[in-house]
Amino acid sequence: GRGEERRGEERRVLSGLVWSGRGGEEVFPPFHGHSVRWILEHLCLVLGCGAELLGPSGSFNSPGYPDRYPENRECIWSISTAAGSSITLSIHEFDVEYHQDCNYDVLEVYGGPDLLAPQLAKLCTTTSSPLQVSSTGNHMTIRFKSDAYVSGRGFNASWAEVQGDPSEVNQVTLVLQLDVVHVEEVADGCSTLELVPIATLGCGGPVTAPSGEIHSPSYPNSYPNNVDCSWVISVEPNHRVFFNFSDLDIEFHSNCSWDYVAIHDGPTPSSSLLAHVCGNSLPRSVTSSQNRIYVRFRSDSSRNHRGFSARFSEACGATITADVGGGAIATPRYPAVYPPNQNCSWIIKAQEPFNHVTLSFTDFALETNYMNCSHDAVMILDGNNNQAPVIGRYCGDELPHPVTSFSNSLLVNFVSDLSISDRGFRATYSASTSSCGGDLVMENGAFNSPNYPDPYPPNVECVWTIRSSPGNRLQLSFIEFSLHGGSACQNDFLEIREGNSTGPLVGCFSGSALPTNYTSVTGHILWIKFVSDASVSGAGFRATFSHLYGNDLTGDSGQIASPLYPRTYPNNANYRWTITVEGDAYIQIRFLDMDIEDAYDCYYDHLKIFDGPSVHYYPLGTFCGIARPSPLRSSASTLTLQFQSDTVVGGQGFLVEWTAVQDSGPPPTIEPGACGGIVTTGDTPRFLFSPGWPENYPPNLECSWLIRSEDSIVELNLLSLDIENYPMCYLDSLVIRDGEL
Repeated sequence: GRGEERRGEERRVLSGLVWSGRGGEEVFPPFHGHSVRWILEHLCLVLGCGAELLGPSGSFNSPGYPDRYPENRECIWSISTAAGSSITLSIHEFDVEYHQDCNYDVLEVYGGPDLLAPQLAKLCTTTSSPLQVSSTGNHMTIRFKSDAYVSGRGFNASWAEVQGDPSEVNQVTLVLQLDVVHVEEVADGCSTLELVPIATLGCGGPVTAPSGEIHSPSYPNSYPNNVDCSWVISVEPNHRVFFNFSDLDIEFHSNCSWDYVAIHDGPTPSSSLLAHVCGNSLPRSVTSSQNRIYVRFRSDSSRNHRGFSARFSEACGATITADVGGGAIATPRYPAVYPPNQNCSWIIKAQEPFNHVTLSFTDFALETNYMNCSHDAVMILDGNNNQAPVIGRYCGDELPHPVTSFSNSLLVNFVSDLSISDRGFRATYSASTSSCGGDLVMENGAFNSPNYPDPYPPNVECVWTIRSSPGNRLQLSFIEFSLHGGSACQNDFLEIREGNSTGPLVGCFSGSALPTNYTSVTGHILWIKFVSDASVSGAGFRATFSHLYGNDLTGDSGQIASPLYPRTYPNNANYRWTITVEGDAYIQIRFLDMDIEDAYDCYYDHLKIFDGPSVHYYPLGTFCGIARPSPLRSSASTLTLQFQSDTVVGGQGFLVEWTAVQDSGPPPTIEPGACGGIVTTGDTPRFLFSPGWPENYPPNLECSWLIRSEDSIVELNLLSLDIENYPMCYLDSLVIRDGEL
């Protein structure tokens, strides 16, 4: 943890360079009289990062990327493109230590040639979504700083030049004063007057970041005439954009028809108008209803002023359209502690043809208050406005029951006060055509009988289908259970099957005995039906479900998919599947779909396949990207698949089909555990293992293998080596000789 005092804190000043770190303090000459280029070159020489970057496009990254960046580092990059253009900076991966004010590690972006220019963004987080920042001119300065403590993988960024529009020409007023002269008195006679078009200044562009700043061209100096700049500002999905002017000085007109700034509630100029401003009075802040806004600044041909500076930030809450696949919402900064003074509203509306919304909390920890949750609280309303009927108000750390709307919308409102905070909440939502039942495809969740915890109504039939991805399993757990009736599948009951309504029966349950936890056996789908008759009702039931990724699979054929497939797989995944077929058969793998984060050597996310019952066997391949690999085949009756993902950037994942085949396939390898043998190579690799592999080899062994190749040479690759280390290999050793003994 961090204390109030931070040891090893470095300090730097630009009157000279003072570097304080673990290696002591070093002072470099003052920078007065030196160019920015000299400063950058000097910093790069001393610190090993930063540069002056020229040209229409390029890329750069934090020091050490993709490994963790070093401690106590400061890097400055200065980007310059062609005059009249602007710059769009794209940050493809970003993993920097988080602090609410970015006081530890930070990436700062400035809209000009140095650190005195207006700051466009100040970033410190981990995100799987690309970030974008746009300048209003052809210069941009980026500074990255790290402290002496926690570090991340850093960032990978690129820039692109955005040309001004040469088809739009600045209007020029030309005043000519004509005197009467004799032509012969003019030495060169008359010549043609030519007006040269002046290209529109490059400005605006896409901006994708949790917070930042935009400003008029040349700010805080006067903006040019006849400029037309537009920005599309985006924050994370299921959030809104809070936009606030910090300075405004634009030519005034009663209708703001000369120079103006317009803000639209959406990504295009046809989106509804939130504000249309001019003059020098700061307007009220605006908040969008979705995660994108369109901002446009225009000036006419006369009277230019200082312009504007405005800040935006990610605001919690959003208007969401839900389908059967659903999604998730969470408190700001979840799972970190939520900030004080929050007021977030999510309106979740079912997409047609669906007409109900179900909300299930997967985590819940708010300030506890026993006076009607009057401090921090979540309130759920059955509708799309604050006048809708209240379903419930929740606080503390008890997980609320799942909620299904009677209307086609739910409103979720989260409020926090000035004082105590906690972890917050995360909830999943989905749409359905019934006020009970539906398809549940979220990673984990809960469902219950209608009206729970109050008694369920008579004459009800609800059907839930819970789906995982192929090759995985589901776990079902009951928290409460009280149904009227005696014998199973009569009166009021709950019926559970694997697959569908005709699949293998798990059981019929009624009465008050809590059913035992159940893990699916034959497939990745559970079918659950609740029925009540016309007579007495009970309190009902509440159940939770979760996915179990990774599995031991047997049989003749099947499919395996990444977690949540075909939706984006989760971060920090590490799952294994082992396939076993009859002893005289082989396993053929065919790739049906592939969308895994692409990188050199599949460094980040990947699917590995091993020729045996564990990851210690020969790797048949490591796969990522979107290209479907060729089919592959095992050399025996077992295969192991391992899928791993990192903390950022995901994809749809993978879907493979496996089949038991009887033909010989690749030539057999020397049996693992055999001490020596003779093998002839073929078109496919053969494998050798030390006795006992992957466990320790026994003592006092002497094994010899002879490898022959018909009409060619032999290539031997050591895939794993762990032999007792001793000078000159005097004790245990592996000796490889060229030729027969």
